[in-house]
Amino acid sequence: MRCKSFKTLAMLGLATLMLAACGEEALPTSDAEPAATAAAAGDASAQSDTSQEPFVIGALDSLTGVGESYGIPFSRSKLIAVEEINAAGGINGRPLKLIVEDSKCTSADAIIAYQRLTDVEGVKIILGATCSGATLGIAPLAEQEGVVLFSASSTSPDISDAGDYIFRTAINSLKVGADIGNTLWADGARTIGTITEATDYAEGARRSAVTQFEKLGGAVVAAESYPTEATDFRTQLTKLLNANPDAVLVAAQGEVSGGTIIKQVRELGYEGPIYSEVVPTGSNSLDIAGEAATGLKAVVPNPDLETDIGREFLASFNARYGVAPWPWFQGSAYDGVYIAAECLRQTNDDQDAAGFRDCLYSLTWSGAIGDGYSFDANGDVVGVSHVVIEVLPVAERTEENLGFRVLGAPATSSRKTYDAYPPMNLPEGQIWVTIATSLGEMTFELFPDEAPLAVNNFLFLANERFFEGLPFHRLLPGFIVQGGDPTGTGVGGPGYSFEIEPPHRPYIRGGLAMSNKGTPDTNGSQFFIVLDDLTAQGRLAPDYTLFGQLKQDHQPSLDTLAKIEAVPVTDAEFGNETSHPQQQITILRVAVGGDV
Repeated sequence: MRCKSFKTLAMLGLATLMLAACGEEALPTSDAEPAATAAAAGDASAQSDTSQEPFVIGALDSLTGVGESYGIPFSRSKLIAVEEINAAGGINGRPLKLIVEDSKCTSADAIIAYQRLTDVEGVKIILGATCSGATLGIAPLAEQEGVVLFSASSTSPDISDAGDYIFRTAINSLKVGADIGNTLWADGARTIGTITEATDYAEGARRSAVTQFEKLGGAVVAAESYPTEATDFRTQLTKLLNANPDAVLVAAQGEVSGGTIIKQVRELGYEGPIYSEVVPTGSNSLDIAGEAATGLKAVVPNPDLETDIGREFLASFNARYGVAPWPWFQGSAYDGVYIAAECLRQTNDDQDAAGFRDCLYSLTWSGAIGDGYSFDANGDVVGVSHVVIEVLPVAERTEENLGFRVLGAPATSSRKTYDAYPPMNLPEGQIWVTIATSLGEMTFELFPDEAPLAVNNFLFLANERFFEGLPFHRLLPGFIVQGGDPTGTGVGGPGYSFEIEPPHRPYIRGGLAMSNKGTPDTNGSQFFIVLDDLTAQGRLAPDYTLFGQLKQDHQPSLDTLAKIEAVPVTDAEFGNETSHPQQQITILRVAVGGDV
């Protein structure tokens, strides 16, 4: 036996752990207990024929290291599946043997473990690895050598391009990030600060969340990262909080760091919302964070396994080990073994990696994590989804609820449209609105007596938060800057149009006017701000409803308009003009007020 190897053998329903004794600390008995020690008590007639040569496959799980708190439950879930398969007669009358090596959640350790499985054990099919960095570290070897990698928990977006032999039941972080970005935006966050562990998994989750958040119009005002070995995060968090973000996004690989960050950010006085991916919602993380985690929202695969297979698996695991700490991912690991068994049944050869690969591509599966899911051309799972969870107060956390409640499906990025112009609902007195942009704020007085339809429309859309996240998509310095188009192309609108009201005053710098299509009754949601005295210069015909004016004695508003006009422009994608801002100018919010 080689030193510093952690190996699990599961065969014929029996599992044996072998720990090297070369100075490496062994797991406590309760942690290292094999998953299948009770199988020998089963009906012998139900066991597979031990005289047959077994099918041999491998697994790479993080049994030690930063991913230990989830790697061990994942491994146990796989071994339960092996036990059940063998107790039911095996595969084509032959037993299934699973050899588990410790990948330790690092690329370097995963490569060593992978080579033990392939070079020493001759394995061609590997379930794993647990962590994205480990999977990405071994993926080039597996692709080159024609070895199937099939991970239950590696989510990095980069795995999609890792090769033709790389598959996963784990949901791609692109989806995780999109759901986080949409949820942040739907909850009203317009600026965020992020703190991220420097690993492939955490960085992938953060990157995809930020991409979606910025696509919607949000801004990252601070971004901090930390190495896995870090234990104190006050310096990074202080920098992050100095940027005054609307929300904080935590992306952690390890539960200890995730819980500590949540605790310390509250200790530093931050009272705003915190969001995360799944790791900071683990039991260890919540124990460390304590009450500081209350209200944390996270986007996770649905922990309520809703299929009969899922419920039966959880009952089996819970009876043996106590409550499953990571229900969905454990169900994913459990399903992976059964899927492997099905593809081995079809190929009848554990050395036929190409046949196993082709089986996965053609397979539609119903198991613990869902019904009717499959794999796309990149080996990514299709047909499973996320939910948003919220961490409960400490007094309400139990083993059964895992410390959180399910809120429902994540928000979507689609922007609401309307079937008809809104009912008239104009307030009395002067009406002021402040348009907050990524370059500053501008305050305008509206003209309800001169343009009641346009003002009513603008107030309605502002109160509906329709404008939030939309760009000023068209900038002609010295002429106008235009926004309010949900498509950003110059042709979008709210779903309805209404009458063009003629202007009652000249177009001067800071005028707020409606865009239209040059034909009657084509006002919608698009508007523009005048950048010069266009009427006096004879440069703009009175064909556009003028419904407001920038507050002329408000220097911050004047400065913001000047900053917007100074943004460089390039050729527009739509239309034959040089009007596309090279720097995105985003409407963050439109606040409606009274007298200013």
